[in-house]
Amino acid sequence: MLLTDEFQYRTLRQQVIDGASRGQWVLDKLLVALLLTAWGMLSVLLVGVFFGLTRTPDASFGAVLAAAPRPLLLYAAQLLGYLSLAALLALLIRKSTPAIVALLLYVWVVERLIRYFLPDAIDRFLPVKALDILTPSPFAQTLDTVLGPSGALLPGQAVLVALGYAALFWLLSLAWIRTRDL
Repeated sequence: MLLTDEFQYRTLRQQVIDGASRGQWVLDKLLVALLLTAWGMLSVLLVGVFFGLTRTPDASFGAVLAAAPRPLLLYAAQLLGYLSLAALLALLIRKSTPAIVALLLYVWVVERLIRYFLPDAIDRFLPVKALDILTPSPFAQTLDTVLGPSGALLPGQAVLVALGYAALFWLLSLAWIRTRDL
């Protein structure tokens, strides 16, 4: 909604008239996405420390924090990837509700249909699958036991793919906004 409101209320057009560049506008939105990612990491860290200290009988503050960096960085890459995909779809569609519906449809339906027809060697590099590997869910693990393991990337590999997709989405957003009439 942060991006689509710019089109709906014509604030982007006014910023460009006032002298701001379109590239600066995309960079500003990227910085907002990075700030939201940092806020998400801080929230998860605080909740993790709280539950780590209150639910583990012999945990110390140092032990809880020592286990935090890797999962937090994986979560940050996942969050930035999803925010980047959402920003690209918002720029393409320009309306809040259709952009949200398109994101949900892509994540839950379209990419899963595409993955069904692709071999594991290729489908593991699709955006949502690479992003989902970063923070595994119990449902996905249960599905793997029922259907057999898929050829997913390791989290260390998936973080590079996820960050690559985030960069690609922002570059596509920049290219799209530069060629599009406001």
